[in-house]
Amino acid sequence: MATRGQSPLLARGPPSDHSGDTEEEDALLTGERTSKEHHSNSATSIVRSRRWKEIGLLVWALVATAAVVILAAVYQHAVSRNSDSRGSGVGDAGGGRPSGKRNLIFMVSDGMGPTSMEMTRNWLQYTEQSPWDAALVLDEYLIGQSRTRSTSSLVTDSAAGATAFSCGLKSYNGAISILPDHSPCGSVMEAAKRKGYTTGLVVTTRITDATPAVFASHARRREMEDGIALQMIGSAHPLGRMLDLMLGGGRCHFVPNGSDGSCRADDVDVRESAKEKGWSYISTREDFDKLGTNVELPLLGLFAAGDIPYEVDRRYQNATFPSIEEMARTALNALSAATKDSDQGFFVMIEGSRIDHAGHANDPAAQVHEVLAYDRTVAAVLDFIKDSETPTLMVSTSDHETGGLATARQLHQEYPRYLWYPSVLANVSHSGAYLSHAYHAHLSSLPSASSLSTALASSEGTRTYLISLISDNLGINDATDEELDTLLQHPALAAYVFADMVSRRAQTGWSTHGHSGADVNIYSSDHKAAERLIGNRENTDVGEFLRWYLDVEDEVEKVTRELNEYMKDGSADSSWLGTVPGEDERLDGQDHLDHYAGDHRRREEQRSGLDPETQQKAPLTTRAQQHVSMSASMNQPSDEETYNPRGRTPSRSRIPVAERRKIPVAERRKIPVAERRRIDVAERRKRPVAGRGEVPVPQLPEVPVTHQHQQSTAGCRSSPAMTYHHTLFTGFPQQRTSSGLLLAESGEEFSSGSTTPTSDGGGDARARYDALLAEQEELVDSGENVGRVEMARLHEAVLRARGELEGLSAVPTEAEGLAHEE
Repeated sequence: MATRGQSPLLARGPPSDHSGDTEEEDALLTGERTSKEHHSNSATSIVRSRRWKEIGLLVWALVATAAVVILAAVYQHAVSRNSDSRGSGVGDAGGGRPSGKRNLIFMVSDGMGPTSMEMTRNWLQYTEQSPWDAALVLDEYLIGQSRTRSTSSLVTDSAAGATAFSCGLKSYNGAISILPDHSPCGSVMEAAKRKGYTTGLVVTTRITDATPAVFASHARRREMEDGIALQMIGSAHPLGRMLDLMLGGGRCHFVPNGSDGSCRADDVDVRESAKEKGWSYISTREDFDKLGTNVELPLLGLFAAGDIPYEVDRRYQNATFPSIEEMARTALNALSAATKDSDQGFFVMIEGSRIDHAGHANDPAAQVHEVLAYDRTVAAVLDFIKDSETPTLMVSTSDHETGGLATARQLHQEYPRYLWYPSVLANVSHSGAYLSHAYHAHLSSLPSASSLSTALASSEGTRTYLISLISDNLGINDATDEELDTLLQHPALAAYVFADMVSRRAQTGWSTHGHSGADVNIYSSDHKAAERLIGNRENTDVGEFLRWYLDVEDEVEKVTRELNEYMKDGSADSSWLGTVPGEDERLDGQDHLDHYAGDHRRREEQRSGLDPETQQKAPLTTRAQQHVSMSASMNQPSDEETYNPRGRTPSRSRIPVAERRKIPVAERRKIPVAERRRIDVAERRKRPVAGRGEVPVPQLPEVPVTHQHQQSTAGCRSSPAMTYHHTLFTGFPQQRTSSGLLLAESGEEFSSGSTTPTSDGGGDARARYDALLAEQEELVDSGENVGRVEMARLHEAVLRARGELEGLSAVPTEAEGLAHEE
């Protein structure tokens, strides 16, 4: 037993610091967990749990944030889509045809091909010093291209091209909403009008020209502009008035014959007829500016007798002529206001008309400014669409390309450098047509050349005038003698010479003065709404789309049936359609050349036996007789037997030259050109000039030559006459040189014999002068391809003979005379 205060040997005591070690040792032996390990694992588990909670919260926050961002983006897209669909034409249709009220703006860039866009884009980049990727407004809306052929040719004209838009069907060149069987086809605008749409046309050419005409009239021949005018106001249209607004040019076809500014062949005042039909009529810039937003429909606005001037010229005449952009804005606001409370919207066609005319003239500077004006108009249309409460769609295309334009030109036989120069176009302030008008006004102011020295002095003064005119308006200070000589000798071709001077220096190429078969671009304000036009399409697909978008397909067919029933009705007057064209008759309208007529034209009309009314119906035939040389600029043979645009067989019973020379000149003028038999040029050259006339002819008094500018208005005879006296011969035919410029040039010399003045008696001098004068007339009348050198020598011989008659002892040559006058 242990004593008090002494602990037993194996007695239990309080745990010591080594108890844990003992526990771990036991755990190693038994495999059981110690209490220390248990507490440690519990703490670790708690930490891990907390970490997973934190990770879960982070993932949840990220997912929630992403969801909020996605939902916000979707919401914003939906809001933006709804906002855009107000004017885009899509709405909830997503590319399908919209339901309910809608507007359609169809724009036509007449004659504009892809190269016209490229040329204008380069010009804009150069003048504004913008980067190479700077683009035009239209560039952002390209969706496809259109093929343009007609039923009569791989190269269409505007009439057939626009008929594909209006009717959705192809036809022959010259047809105004007429099919190849010469029956009328209903147009999309006629159908739209009957379905309640408000309709309009805005152009810069004549409102009766082919493109606008196809939407509200029908004619088997596009030159029937007098009748087209009556149809467009609803007076002669079988179904009544199809238009509510017309803005453009072409007033001369609405003014009665005999009145100032008329080119009608009858006494009908279409303006008064329009007023009787309820039309409001305006004709001045002042009237246009007063329109504001309160426009009373129907409205007829005609601001030029013919075409509104090229934009490059119009900008200096802004107080007289509104721009296409201004007319488009006014039309859109007027049509929008008129349809604000109606169930249907509006359908309008806006045409950049004179892009085509600049291509016909091969005038690159004029075309650049026309394309820019059209591009600004597109921007104005897009602004309207953005603000419109009614779904609105814009579709733009061209009816064809004009000129065969290339931004490159090979001027020499050597391999060309890859260059073209927009800077040359930037220096131009006026069109070639404008300079041609100014040049002819100068010629009309010249006094009569009563002597050789006066004629030579007049010629030199005109040369100085031309140098100044070219420098001030074209920015060209290196005009060549060849170019100046061509202008002096062929003033009728002045517009084309001026334009060619610019094209050559800019190295801009043209393949034709007519149209080409190139594909043209299609643009739309909304590619989804116009997805049917994406890709390469036929021009008829454009017409089909227009009727589909407006939902008037059935109505177009109904209009077609009614028009044909009216035509077949025995009691109906079918003259509104015109006569059926001949099988080979050319109907593609004007040749778009700058024609100058007057006394010369009237003499030709008398020779051909055609009255003015017949002349208007057959303008190309008359022009071929007037200016055989003009045919060269259209790449046509200069021989009138081969240049036969209307396919008529010329008369073969011509009077031999030897017999005709026995007839006095005054009577000889009355012989139609077609009846004159030509003598072989090679045979003529074998004869001395003085001996060619078999009998003397009486001297004719000097007759002033009158030139009247005839714009490309298919027969307008209203321009004020410009008269000038000029003794220098300017009428011999043309040839096209390797450079493409129209010149009359030949390396063959004219065997004129001795032209030195002699001391023959007055009778011999008179006979010699009469014979030379007669020979000169023969060459002019015959239209033969005579070289410039040959004609110059003959002309010099005429002047010398005239000098003898005037008692001049020594008559200098032309070169000597010019030096003497200086």
